Amino acid sequence: MIFDCIDNMCVYKGLPDPVVKGLNFLKQNLQDLQEGVYPVTSTAFATVFRYKTKPFAESLFESHRKYIDIQMVLSGRETIYFSDISILDVEQCYDEQKDCALYRNTTCDSFVVLREKLDFVIFFPEDGHAPGCQFDSLQSEFVKKVVVKVPVL
Repeated sequence: MIFDCIDNMCVYKGLPDPVVKGLNFLKQNLQDLQEGVYPVTSTAFATVFRYKTKPFAESLFESHRKYIDIQMVLSGRETIYFSDISILDVEQCYDEQKDCALYRNTTCDSFVVLREKLDFVIFFPEDGHAPGCQFDSLQSEFVKKVVVKVPVL
């Protein structure tokens, strides 16, 4: 997993080219993008979502085998909990069509907070992540988010 401020993206120019192109996509003015799917490269794509954050207790961890996730919040804030999948309990086995396995909520205390247009996070196949969680444990908020899916090399 990589978590950093958008201003530090130049540090990651040594990553594989598809990941760098995914990061460069985040540098664009994305605020006006509507919900939907957008091409990034011939094999990578971005999806823009809108949703309301939820308490961590209501969330599941997920992981992906085919794609690396690059995530950034365009409006609002959200907390994402993370853990290595080797220590999580499987809730739903890997579904190849959805490229997703789900894991039960654990006593995970590792998290990052994505601030509006300031932070990004990259999740690799071994990184279980529970996105869409509330920043404030007492209050949900609406979030607009972009997730770039880059094929695992």
